[in-house]
Amino acid sequence: MDIIPNKKSFFDLLSSKQAFALGCVATVLVSGTIGCLVLGSYVWKGTGGPSGTTVAAANTVAAVNTAAAAGTASGSLTSAVSGTLAPVTAVDHVTGSGDVSLVIYSDFQCPYCKSFDTSIQQVVKEYSTKVKVVFRNFPLSFHENAMDAAEAAECAGEQEKFWEYAEKLFVNQTTLGEDLYKSIATEVGLNTGTFDTCRSSDKMLTAIQEDQTTASAAGVRGTPASFVIGKDGVAEQVKGGAVPFATLKTLLDQKLAK
Repeated sequence: MDIIPNKKSFFDLLSSKQAFALGCVATVLVSGTIGCLVLGSYVWKGTGGPSGTTVAAANTVAAVNTAAAAGTASGSLTSAVSGTLAPVTAVDHVTGSGDVSLVIYSDFQCPYCKSFDTSIQQVVKEYSTKVKVVFRNFPLSFHENAMDAAEAAECAGEQEKFWEYAEKLFVNQTTLGEDLYKSIATEVGLNTGTFDTCRSSDKMLTAIQEDQTTASAAGVRGTPASFVIGKDGVAEQVKGGAVPFATLKTLLDQKLAK
């Protein structure tokens, strides 16, 4: 059998110093390429790509809610509204009265919203004759039960029981579903036949979508998002998402004193 003789490779022709230098250059090029690929992957995930919207929305919820401490420490509790906040009207869910309004965009499946609801309940209790508390729906797309829960609350609102119903949705947030919606309807004294008809017709979806539209117009990107409207009618966004009651109290007292 004839054997093909071995041919000398390019590297066999190099001196040891030349081979060492070439190896160093190759190592730098390979490392740089890997670094670029890793950095490119990170940037793609953070700012674009097929799932960019969902990732950004989820990250916004976390980022917004970790900003409260910094805002409070600096003495700045609010920021300018990045868009235009829709005025409070008769179609809104409003409790309390007064010259200052606290407008909240919330999601019944959002854990931060449940935490924030504790602060809101204290505001309702302590500022019932000084501050209007306004609830608007902003169910997030990656919360599978949020839209149905919002619809159920709106159907309760049709029978003047929105606030009672909404509170029980937050309390029972881990068991959201049709069984719970019907159970709460009975607990708060709704006409269950009317409630069931409302739910099956989906007639409240338009109202929820209108809330979502006003949220987008105001620059809302995560929940909870809240705004305070002072006596002068100027609206400002509350920093920090699910801020504690103490932060809200400081802010409301400032607005009421003006």
